[in-house]
Formats: sequence, structure tokens, C-alpha cells
Amino acid sequence: MTAVQDPGRASKVVQAAESFLARLGEHGTAENQLCVTLGAWERALAHWPEHPDTPMCGYLVASLCNTPVRDAVLVSLATTPEMSLAGMVGTGYLQPDTLAPAVPPNWYGGSQAAGYDIEVLDESDDAIAAAAELFGDVLLGGSAGDGRPSRAPNWTRMDLAEELLLFLTGSVDGPGKAPLLCMLGWVQWCRGRGTWAGMYFQASQEFIPGYKLANLLERLLDVGYIAAWAKDHETAWPGQRRQGEAA
Repeated sequence: MTAVQDPGRASKVVQAAESFLARLGEHGTAENQLCVTLGAWERALAHWPEHPDTPMCGYLVASLCNTPVRDAVLVSLATTPEMSLAGMVGTGYLQPDTLAPAVPPNWYGGSQAAGYDIEVLDESDDAIAAAAELFGDVLLGGSAGDGRPSRAPNWTRMDLAEELLLFLTGSVDGPGKAPLLCMLGWVQWCRGRGTWAGMYFQASQEFIPGYKLANLLERLLDVGYIAAWAKDHETAWPGQRRQGEAA
């Protein structure tokens, strides 16, 4: 499902990604840059199953070269981009604005940006602290500490995100594939599907040996660590319940 189907198009996606890598890698966590990046991901998700065009695919792939941005995208896919942005504020990852954020082609001129202006909705100290706490919990599959109950992700968004990530993974080859495969593994791990998750984590590390998040999550799988969401009937992936009922 993740093999490149059109090598010619994949080459163009890689070229498009390369044009953004330096700026997104260096300034990806600048506030105005991250707002654009999360907005671009949100637009791609909201318009799915419409396929993002080649330049947009390149932009989305390139954005994941920055590790905190990749994490912000994961949290956004499970919650909302606004909650993810607030979490970045609370964790201290968000940096001051960059002079000129990198934007996808046609982002402004083609009106793609309309309706996807991302901002922190509640700037109170309590809200930012709660967002930072949630940010960490989401990355660890809902693993709330200190006896706190896990808050279920938006499984509908995550199911759509899986389809988008599969499309992007099949649209690019080379190192840019590693974060996407890792993110697909993370989705499966959150669902409690360890076998599928492990396959994705291993595939990710074939493109970037030792890719850190894939390696970490694979090690958690090896010691039998199950995502908190998957262990609680109230927060578990509905698809798992539907499959069980069908059986």
C-alpha cells in the first residue's frame, strides 16, 4: 500500500519537497511558519479524498523533516491544529516569527489558505498548561499520568489521516518516506494493532536507519507497552470494536 505507483510523479514530489527543506527545517517551529504548516495539513485533511497536488505533497512531506513539527502534526491529526499549536506554546517548542514563512504554491494567490488560519484559541495560563499536558499524552497514545483519565482522540480524523498518509507515502521515495511510515505506525499503535505498527516502524527505519521515533515506539512494542487509548473501552478505536462485533 505504500509502494510508489508512479515513479515520475514521485520524483517531482521529491523535487518539490527539496525546495522547502532548508526553510522548513530551520524555521519550522517559528510561530507564523507552524501556523501555515498546520493549516496546510488541515486543508489536505479537510479536502480528502481530493488528492493534494504535487507541490502541496512536496510541502507536506518537507514539513516533517523538523521533528517538533512532525510531533505537532501528529497531535493535530488526533485533536485539532489549534490544540496542537497551544501545546507547542506550552511545551516551549514554539519560536518567534520568521521573517518570511515558506508557504505552499498557490497558498495565498490561489486562495488555498482561506479558512485555514490557525491560532491559539485560549491563551490563559491554565489552558496552555492543559494543552502542553495533552500534547505529551497524545504522542504517547493517550498515556495520561498521575491518575488522570485518558482523553480519547478524534478517531474520525485519525482514520482520514491514515488515508492521507498512505497517499503521501506512496507519492514519495527516499528518506522523506521515513517520517510518513513512522506516523502510519503510530496510528496503528494507537489503535492497539501492534503487528501492523511494528511493520511500519521497521519500514521507516529502512529509509532512515535508526529513525528515532520509530525506534522508540518499536522498543515499546517489544516490551509489550500498549497505548493507553487501546486499553480503555471508552477511548479505544471504534474500528476495533466494529471488527470484534463482525467476528
